[in-house]
Amino acid sequence: MKKITGVLLMVLCMVLLTACGDAADIKMNADGTGSMAITLMMDQAEYDVYMAMGGSAYITALEKAGFTKSEETYKGTKYVDFTKSVDYTAPEELAKLLTDEKAFGKAYFGSAASEYGSAILAKCTVKKDSFQGVHEGTLGRNDLEDEDYEDEEEEFTRISITFPEEIKYADKEAKLENDKKTATWMLEDCLNSKLLEVSTVGKSSFPADKTKPVIKGVRNGGYYNDYVEVTLLDNVGIQKATVNGKPMGNEESFYYGEGQKNVTAWDFAGNYTKAAFCIDYTAPAVKGVSNGKYYNTTKTITFSDKYGVKSAALNGKTVKSGVKAGQSGKYRLAVKDKANNVRTVSFVIDKVLPKVTGVTNGKTYRSTKTIKFSDASGVKSAVLNGNTIRNGYKVSRPGKYSIRVTDKANNVRTVRFTIKK
Repeated sequence: MKKITGVLLMVLCMVLLTACGDAADIKMNADGTGSMAITLMMDQAEYDVYMAMGGSAYITALEKAGFTKSEETYKGTKYVDFTKSVDYTAPEELAKLLTDEKAFGKAYFGSAASEYGSAILAKCTVKKDSFQGVHEGTLGRNDLEDEDYEDEEEEFTRISITFPEEIKYADKEAKLENDKKTATWMLEDCLNSKLLEVSTVGKSSFPADKTKPVIKGVRNGGYYNDYVEVTLLDNVGIQKATVNGKPMGNEESFYYGEGQKNVTAWDFAGNYTKAAFCIDYTAPAVKGVSNGKYYNTTKTITFSDKYGVKSAALNGKTVKSGVKAGQSGKYRLAVKDKANNVRTVSFVIDKVLPKVTGVTNGKTYRSTKTIKFSDASGVKSAVLNGNTIRNGYKVSRPGKYSIRVTDKANNVRTVRFTIKK
């Protein structure tokens, strides 16, 4: 939630780990001038504990900034309040105080540095007879499952505005006082936006909105192999948003969970925008061949992907699933899915037997023979009469011999010969 409290109250709340809130009480005069009082609210019991721990320096800093101390009971809880009121000379100046953190910090803390305050509202349009503001939530879909969520709900912002005339139109969440001149909203952190609207003239103060929300960060129909950040924007505000039918915030990151994501965002006028995208971290699956393997038969290659294959190339040529590789040679298959994940498989088809030189099958020799062997894809093993030998092995002892040479594709060349002396 865009809190109006500055670094001082933030420190207090971090230490207290308890309920805290703030309030903006706006007074509007007939000529468009007025005042806005900011109140920082701290739970009385925990405030006392904090002061006993030596926290008076922060309170002193608030008082030096012009905040005055008081007490109130709100919704059954006692609060210690620190309040400061600032005058404004025109509706535009009030709008700036509500939406510009630097203007707010300078007016209430004497410094435009961002650590002294943050904007109360994301957007605001103020006139002498009407007020429209947008409170933007900062929660994400995962916060709804967070065990600390209930604690976070204890922080709130209360905004009220008083006009000199009766309010004739107010949004559904505004609470009107008996005199119908004051409207109050209670705001807690939320997933999307809250629209604050009141007017002493009527609903006609707010023009019809025909502009659809914008979904940024993803393309409708897009596929992604990395996390994506989705931002929902609207000229007024996002009232509601869902992803696959479940609530989502105005800014969401999708790190985990492959699959189709269907995002819909609605604004307060009922305009809506949809975007469907897919997150896919998994490369396509290839069957029929394996990377680094050798084969001595024709292979049928199939490939698939859960979310769709974009392209496939075998040795640079486009192929379809079910392609056959039968000619001897080296192959490289690259399959890319729609999210640009790539599966690469390199393999060899070798239907040619190893080559043996130095001896010939069925021949008899009366001298020492040097046996050599080779293969285009590489020799896996060479065995002479049951014993492994190396290339260039010499045979001189009389006898019958059988050499068996196997290549990496398991093609086998057998040569039988005899040596007599």
